[in-house]
Amino acid sequence: MSRLGTFRTASWPPAALVLLLTGAVYLLTLTPGVGFIDSGELAAVCCRLGVAHPTGYPLFTLVGALAARLPIGPEEIVRLNRMAALSCSLAAVLFFLTVRSLLLFGPIHGAVHLGHRQRLFCVTASAVGGALLLAFSRTFWTQALGVEVYSLHLLLLSAVIYLFVRAAYVEQDDEGRATSWWLLCSFVLGLAFTNHMTTILLLPGLLIWFVVLQRWGVRARKIFAAGVVSGLAGLSLYLYLPLRAAGDPVPGWGHVTTLERLLWHVSGKQYRVWIFSSSDAALRQLSAFLNGLPAEVAYTGLPLALLGLLVLWRSDRTLFWATIILWVSCVLYAINYEIHDIASYFLLAYWCVALWGTIGLYRVLEWLAGRLTWSGPLIASVACIPALVALLVQFPRVDQSENHTVEDYTRAMFASFDSNAVVLSYQWDYWVSASYYYQLVRNLRTDVTVIDKELLRRSWYIREVRNRFPSLLAASRAEIDAFLVELQKFEQERPYQSAVIQARFEGMINAIVRNALSTHPVYVTGEIEPEFTVQLQRVPWGLAYRLFRDSTFHDSPSPEFKFRPIPESAEMGPIVRRFYSNAALAWGEYRFRSGKEEPGLKHAVELALLYDPAHPAAQKLARRPLIR
Repeated sequence: MSRLGTFRTASWPPAALVLLLTGAVYLLTLTPGVGFIDSGELAAVCCRLGVAHPTGYPLFTLVGALAARLPIGPEEIVRLNRMAALSCSLAAVLFFLTVRSLLLFGPIHGAVHLGHRQRLFCVTASAVGGALLLAFSRTFWTQALGVEVYSLHLLLLSAVIYLFVRAAYVEQDDEGRATSWWLLCSFVLGLAFTNHMTTILLLPGLLIWFVVLQRWGVRARKIFAAGVVSGLAGLSLYLYLPLRAAGDPVPGWGHVTTLERLLWHVSGKQYRVWIFSSSDAALRQLSAFLNGLPAEVAYTGLPLALLGLLVLWRSDRTLFWATIILWVSCVLYAINYEIHDIASYFLLAYWCVALWGTIGLYRVLEWLAGRLTWSGPLIASVACIPALVALLVQFPRVDQSENHTVEDYTRAMFASFDSNAVVLSYQWDYWVSASYYYQLVRNLRTDVTVIDKELLRRSWYIREVRNRFPSLLAASRAEIDAFLVELQKFEQERPYQSAVIQARFEGMINAIVRNALSTHPVYVTGEIEPEFTVQLQRVPWGLAYRLFRDSTFHDSPSPEFKFRPIPESAEMGPIVRRFYSNAALAWGEYRFRSGKEEPGLKHAVELALLYDPAHPAAQKLARRPLIR
């Protein structure tokens, strides 16, 4: 049988099996609505063809815009979440095809002699088992459950590596076909950069892998040169950002209408303060990664990965070092990026661990096939054990099917505000991001003006607020312009004084708040510092505080919030529970200080413990004789 005949034999049925199994599990555990952090903003960007936060993600935006318009769900957010599930399922399929190609056409030699059909079965079974192990690893699975850029990133990095392997191994005997695959690989690599810039972590390993395999001869140099052109063609999709920004879309992060602003945006300039910030932070991140790695692959994957590395060391040093470089590049970058939601930045490292684990699994299946009476069902069953363990271990940890936390919290927050309210907050991860989706796409509480306090430190955001709510900022023009003069120095990397910038920032926000109070009810959320509401009374009002110029008592509604149970798998669920409880306690304490006993502090403590039974302040108050 020819090489390509062998490749095609029994290839697509197991690939379809991987697609169906992962797709079914992902849909079963899918987030039903908006998730935490950037989910709401990204959904709004896709639905309205806006510009997302750095690095812009133009490919994700365009693919998401198509998905949001397809009749595959009751509303846009569901369609986008299903797009994430499909992306990760396809990534698992490409992983299957990649490993199968490497085992069939690579130099990994067998430990025992097997017949052609036996070897092909073991290869296919291990590739299916490894793909499912990856698909049901914790972070990979999590990316499939809600709209985020990392699901498409997984699909693209899997596609790049598959195309690389196809060109280098499967098509190596046909120069013309191999060249076509190399160029397609380069083009997809360029596209991958337009989805997420951590695609750059693929380059060191792939480049060394390419040079060693192709020996950097004349043909290799020609392929490389043509590949650069092909990659730039894919990378050109970044032109979407300035072209779309020219129309002042909302969301329109960065106002990337100039080359300078485009470079700032694509390079993630504003996030550089968190990269390589300290060796202590890097060590903490590394420790957390290594300590969490066994659980990430449900424990069974780690010994298989170590066995796979041993097999590669003995059989294919090129692949061994290429994957080690990919793994190290990813880990070194991720541990030096100090953000709390860092797990997704280790995806390439987890992908490599799954690859090693699959090779280790193949060696186990091969050994079994050589020592037992041949039994396809037995071999297939053993191949599925690691994936089944992962499925059972991870399911309760990642299942988001009952997670309505962000939607309920956002609706409760909006219910806290009177008509035509102005709200200052920086609870981006919990409701400000979600507000983009609910206001701009679902038309919920469009009368409310939501302003992110921290984003006001960026000139593009002030422009966006001015365009969306021109009358709101008109009375504060002098303070805004004074702040922008100093802010421009910072953004242009010219000499500036931090104290001056901060003073003018505070002056601007106080002016906006005070002027807005003349015509609107104004609210702040609890994390807003006192210096931004100078000489104003904060009255607990739902999940926020309403601002008043006077110091008299204002009777606010009882904080009886309606929300569905927050599942244990909701990563930030405990924080949201605490927000609900804090709001109840703040209301009760305000009434207590004002001498209003009915309903008062006792009722507030009962509500706080209902929302969060572990709330320490509520527990302490509940033990006081006055409360009982």
